[in-house]
Amino acid sequence: MLFEKDIVISKVALAMFVPPGSAKKNHPDRPNSGFAFYEAGESRYVFAGGKALNVRAGEAIFLPEGSFYRVEPSSGVCYAINFETAEPLSAAPQIIKPRNKAGALRLFKSAAAVWREKKPGYKYKCASLLYEFLSGLKAEEALGYENSRQALIIAPGVDAIHREYAGGMTVAKAAEKCGVSPEYFRALFKKEFGVSPLKYIDRLRLERASELLREGMCTVSDAAELSGFSDVSSFSRAFRRFFGVSPAEARKKKSF
Repeated sequence: MLFEKDIVISKVALAMFVPPGSAKKNHPDRPNSGFAFYEAGESRYVFAGGKALNVRAGEAIFLPEGSFYRVEPSSGVCYAINFETAEPLSAAPQIIKPRNKAGALRLFKSAAAVWREKKPGYKYKCASLLYEFLSGLKAEEALGYENSRQALIIAPGVDAIHREYAGGMTVAKAAEKCGVSPEYFRALFKKEFGVSPLKYIDRLRLERASELLREGMCTVSDAAELSGFSDVSSFSRAFRRFFGVSPAEARKKKSF
């Protein structure tokens, strides 16, 4: 797992193309966090204490703020995005191996181009591209791509669940998207996520409802309807079981 919790990017400090041999070799106290995605070649990063990481084409390396390391001579060709976060990150330096290598490279290339051109709003655009990269990593992590065969089988159904959970999504509909039986879909889904697809759908609906209630945007009945619950009573019971408070209490507290 890259991060224990979702991060909030407060600032993108730099996005650039790094030609081979041009990068700074010694980094005694990194001022911000960053990713370097390698288009070609490879590099070896040696950290204080002796830990070493080799990053190759199609991979990225995460470098946290405050880290001490040196980059040994290499033929690596990469794109870098450096950024600051609203809260300190606890993640250690690590190699990232995105499944969608072409997509990741496209995002890093786009960020470097946007930063170089410096059109109005370019920092927002670079932050958006970085979030898109992180979103893709989270999606791959959630689908357990170490077990890629069964993850790929259910992927269309999982995508459908996230698109349509508030609009009458059922296990049967998700299974149909994958061309498998509901029973087989349930079995594969449980292996990947550790819960049944129905519980997963209910959790998405409840989290959506809690957001609406915390923001004071909806009544309890509106939150239930917009989140995909068929009636307020079943919604209220499920909400209390999940959050420990009633929807009405949640709407008043706005923090739970």
